[in-house]
Amino acid sequence: MDPIMVLLLLLSALVGGVIGVWQARRRVHARVRAHIEAAVDARLAERFGTRGETPDKTPPPAARAPEK
Repeated sequence: MDPIMVLLLLLSALVGGVIGVWQARRRVHARVRAHIEAAVDARLAERFGTRGETPDKTPPPAARAPEK
């Protein structure tokens, strides 16, 4: 094998490895982001209830007395 071919093969392997690591990191970051969003949504739903629903823990806001 020519030395140029060996260098091209090594360069190709290096570029492929860098691209593979970059894609793997993107997948991991996306998965972590999704887990964090799901946890935040669950915590907010637990604390405040879902949209359009009043939670059982807190009473509805009291009406203000009319001012004179």
